[in-house]
Amino acid sequence: MMNKNLFILIAAFIIGLLIGALAFSSKNNEGNSDVSKETKDEIVILLENLKEKTKIDFSEIEDIEFKWNVEKNQKIEEVAIQGKGFEVKGIPTENYEKIEVFFQDNNFEINLQNISSGTISGAAGYKKEQTVCLITEGVAGYEEAEDQWIPPEPDKRDVKIKCGKGGDEIEPIISRDEAIKRLFAEKYSTKISAVKIDINKETENHLRGTVQILDKSVEGFGDSLIFLAAKVYDNWELVFDGQGIISCEEMAKYNFPEDMIEDCEEISAK
Repeated sequence: MMNKNLFILIAAFIIGLLIGALAFSSKNNEGNSDVSKETKDEIVILLENLKEKTKIDFSEIEDIEFKWNVEKNQKIEEVAIQGKGFEVKGIPTENYEKIEVFFQDNNFEINLQNISSGTISGAAGYKKEQTVCLITEGVAGYEEAEDQWIPPEPDKRDVKIKCGKGGDEIEPIISRDEAIKRLFAEKYSTKISAVKIDINKETENHLRGTVQILDKSVEGFGDSLIFLAAKVYDNWELVFDGQGIISCEEMAKYNFPEDMIEDCEEISAK
């Protein structure tokens, strides 16, 4: 009798352990499921949101590789992006416009290095921090078209969307001189190629030089004029662009070396 009771106790103990293990395993799997949802690929989430917001019947999301253009010291280089994407064929033009609005509403900016246009097809690149998306589109049937092709439905588009994340390799590399030229071009609404600069004195964070703008529509730059630039939070800023008087008080805010601003004037003293 004793042995029988002992056997029953041992059996009950083992069954209890098994039930406990199964319960723990089930709970653990539920936890893993929650983690999986939390760590879901943000590119997948982006594409799913795009599909939901636009109500466009895109194909299934697939793993893809695509090329992204990046400016490196005034040259364009291609970077391979591992990402995801989908496509849709024969959508009305107004639906394509919904795609553009989606990216704009989600704070993506158009990337000029990834824009192209043609008679029947084109591409537009969008970038937000480290996330990039390339949209290629064209008149319905354009990929299968041959020479002398006339689109049967010119108001419908075939669209492919590819998105992925990159690192430092997708960030443009712009030389110091190019950055200064761009600042002048943006400020005076002219072409970068119309801006000519020469650096006379420099430190890691300060520049003094001369600038000439070879654009006759920009007044006041017929001759070379002095400019001063300072690096603020790793970005170059124009602090004097040749117009007016160099203010000692203003230059002091940027800690210019004295030999760069010997010709400054105390404006407040006048």
